[in-house]
Amino acid sequence: DRGVASMNHEKARPDDEISRLRKKLADEQEKNRLMLGTYQNAQDVLEALERSRKEEKLPADNADVVRHFMRVYPDRLGFTERGEWEASRCGLKTDHLWEILYMVANDLTDLFREKEGNLTEEEVARVAGCEAAMQEGSMTRKDSTLMRLREDEYEGRKISAEPHLKLKSVKGEPAHQRLHFCYDPELRRVVIGYLGDHLESAASRYVKKR
Repeated sequence: DRGVASMNHEKARPDDEISRLRKKLADEQEKNRLMLGTYQNAQDVLEALERSRKEEKLPADNADVVRHFMRVYPDRLGFTERGEWEASRCGLKTDHLWEILYMVANDLTDLFREKEGNLTEEEVARVAGCEAAMQEGSMTRKDSTLMRLREDEYEGRKISAEPHLKLKSVKGEPAHQRLHFCYDPELRRVVIGYLGDHLESAASRYVKKR
């Protein structure tokens, strides 16, 4: 019996070693993936900085800011037609809009790429420095009319800009500004679908009726 037990033990040792090596290989592959992602992100930022350096003048208004980020960060930040229009005429101060778009193009995009799009509201809020919601409330989601306000089209495909940031207003700005966006995993960029006053929701509709 002791001989049989010893044989079984010896037989199990190669299986344990194989499992250990497979885990080590998987860990190394994950490290390499993260390192490659970090390198690619750094390359994107360097190219963006180079494009920014070549800009002839500083943005004069919000429309200039939006155009600047579309030129400098084309691989990291996108706008739907509506997103570009609304951001260009939003009530945010020009320097504040610059800070927000810079954060989205860099920090938020890096986070989405690292996590491959699977983010929690807490993770997004931590990077954005404000409250975040990855989806609307249940009553709003049940209303197709309200949800169509969050739907859009980008690069010939339909998107849902349901996730949003609840922006903190600075002095002189209107309250309750929202930035609606989505992450495009194919193009690996954040796409802005709306930036402006709070979109109508079930809650805001209820408040209006009171």
